[in-house]
Amino acid sequence: MKMFNDSGMLELTFFGKSVLATVVLGLAVLQVIAISIARGWIGNYSANTRVWATKLHRFQGYTALVIILFVAYNCVFVLGLPRSAVARVIVHALLGVTVLLLLVKKIVIARVFRRYYNWLPYLGMTLVAALTSLWITSAGWYFYNEWFG
Repeated sequence: MKMFNDSGMLELTFFGKSVLATVVLGLAVLQVIAISIARGWIGNYSANTRVWATKLHRFQGYTALVIILFVAYNCVFVLGLPRSAVARVIVHALLGVTVLLLLVKKIVIARVFRRYYNWLPYLGMTLVAALTSLWITSAGWYFYNEWFG
């Protein structure tokens, strides 16, 4: 099995992309827990713990962003754009674009347009829903077909 292409870029197999997509989904769940602690929505944690949870949320977010960009690169440039009209593939491609746009919007609001800061929880939950749907149409589909198909 060839892991690197002719230009030296690491290429992922369907299994590798599915594993990384599952890691991102796990990070998304941890993101929800971390920001819930940071904002005081769950538990009665100290101010230090809440600051730590905010930093953890940001670190997990950037980690997920790097993984998402790596997987997206492999989806678009290694596999190519969808050549079939299979509904799952079209929905997956549209969800991928949606996830990337939501990530950019969240980062821009958190870093630049702070007056829209109160939108972040809604964008975050929309992002988790989009990531879950994206996982179902890719890694979920792959694992299901590998194990039960």
